[in-house]
Amino acid sequence: MSRFSIAPRRHHLELARELMGYLHKCPKKGYYINPTDPSTPQEYTTVAIREDFGYQCSYFKEDIDPRFPVPLSEEMAITMFVDADHGHDKVTGRSITGFICMVGSTPVCDVAVCPLSVVVE
Repeated sequence: MSRFSIAPRRHHLELARELMGYLHKCPKKGYYINPTDPSTPQEYTTVAIREDFGYQCSYFKEDIDPRFPVPLSEEMAITMFVDADHGHDKVTGRSITGFICMVGSTPVCDVAVCPLSVVVE
């Protein structure tokens, strides 16, 4: 529903009411986020990661509005794992790319993309 927050329509309001009704009827249901960092197999922890631009923003400091509420938990890590396979399909030559985004150890978003066409010049 957040995709439509700029220009919401009547249907979006009806969906929001339906969602709020569900949440009101099921107060014990929820979405649990495991705050621990995701575990990574040992063979992947030795991969060299080069931080190209980490030093460029090291002097920036985030200003927190003093009117913000006090956080209810510790800061959680946001981790993204990405993989790509060039020429995955041997017949069409199409590649495939996928990623998974995790907050703590809980996956919150995952996508696998295979392009519809390949242009060879």
